[in-house]
Amino acid sequence: MSSEESENSAALRVLNLRKTYKAATAPALDGVTFEVGQGEFFGLLGPNGAGKSTLIGTVAGLVKPNAGSAYILGRDTVKEPRFTKMAVGIVPQEITFDPFFTVRETLRLQSGFYGIRHNNIWISTLISRLGLSDKKSLTPVGRHEASRSDCTGTRSQASGHHSRRAHGRR
Repeated sequence: MSSEESENSAALRVLNLRKTYKAATAPALDGVTFEVGQGEFFGLLGPNGAGKSTLIGTVAGLVKPNAGSAYILGRDTVKEPRFTKMAVGIVPQEITFDPFFTVRETLRLQSGFYGIRHNNIWISTLISRLGLSDKKSLTPVGRHEASRSDCTGTRSQASGHHSRRAHGRR
């Protein structure tokens, strides 16, 4: 797809998306179709069990649909899962970071969810651009990483953690 086609594509296009889980009595998604233009805001509302999480997971490339298609900027989420994971950011409802990890550790761990490793230069650049350089070795609870201890009194190994998964660039 050319850059011109991508610029003219909807940010998100969902066509006749269907998903039924094994042992389910009803489909989670039953022919969902809609489009969100670039620059538009879109809210997804519905009661528990309506299929919101399944739809988000499908659009983000985390859940494979039984039928139908979803496109991000004109690119198929099933055929191009790496692009999808790099282009889509999901903000969960729940707090999903460890308050004892530093900013750097959190970014390294989150990078792993997108299969990105060895990205210390990007993490440093991001920390700098966000104005967090003076906080990069602090945890959200305000302790410096060098002084952290786990419950047995030994130094936490989190700062030396090398995740197999890491957070992607937007």
